[in-house]
Amino acid sequence: MRKHLKFKQYRHELQREYQKVYRIIKPLYQQLVPLAIRHRHNYQHLVVSDVEIIATTILGQLHHFSSQLKWYQWLCRTRFARRPFIERSRYNRRCRDLVNLISLLRQAYVQRVAGDFKYVIIDSLPMPLCQPVRNLTATRLRDYADIGFNSSKRTPFYGFKFHCLLTNQGFVLNWQLTAASVHDSQVASDLLLSTGRDLVVLGDLGYLNQPQQRDLRANGIILWTPKRSNMSPTESAQQTRRLKSYRKRIETTFSSFTRSFNFEQPGSQTLTGIRLTVETILFTHTMEVVHALGQGRYGFNLAGGILN
Repeated sequence: MRKHLKFKQYRHELQREYQKVYRIIKPLYQQLVPLAIRHRHNYQHLVVSDVEIIATTILGQLHHFSSQLKWYQWLCRTRFARRPFIERSRYNRRCRDLVNLISLLRQAYVQRVAGDFKYVIIDSLPMPLCQPVRNLTATRLRDYADIGFNSSKRTPFYGFKFHCLLTNQGFVLNWQLTAASVHDSQVASDLLLSTGRDLVVLGDLGYLNQPQQRDLRANGIILWTPKRSNMSPTESAQQTRRLKSYRKRIETTFSSFTRSFNFEQPGSQTLTGIRLTVETILFTHTMEVVHALGQGRYGFNLAGGILN
């Protein structure tokens, strides 16, 4: 009897958490998604709507489920235990088909809650697809991934690099996925120019490229990087230390990605699946940043989370 009472209480909490996510997604879906997609052929016969699929996928990330199969099985035993639900393969296909909509809704949500920001931080995070001992023999996503070097751990890895722009509040403004061998400076121009103009960007030594910095400045983008020891500084030592401390905030966010969402080990076997995982993690992270800022904490410190 005690276990039964605890199960019913937890089910009630799950319903409450689901409603929180649903209320965020539904207005965005109705406002941004074209009518031709929302009212597509036989849309009224859908057992589970698009908004419910997106909400359940994000809820799985909030509960830190790295496996979609385990999340689906757990979901069927709780949230949809008393109503019909789509089968596992169809749920997987629906999630992958909605990845572009999830990206659209996330970008609109970030623009709505981020507002004006003082600066953005640019950095990259390795996404290895196997253990280092299998770097030379791995065949997973061979057409897209390759071998790169993780400078922080000083080890080579096989997989991808996740490049992103983070605002001073903690919101991921833009991101791009490349092969592991692509240098950070090769992605910076495309990532920054596709985001917008009039940006102040903080980077590390990996983005120190003076011709590129001049080209970006001509487009209204100021890319700051620390100088090497043999280069003359353009600011005081105190200002350099302060800017370096600001830039380290993105490392706190990357640590949160790895610790809470197992970001460095995507379980999907396809590029679309990895993109779905990234988009749902970023959507979840945006919701947690909004919750943290509402609690009077920094958006980089996500201790507690939206579910607590």
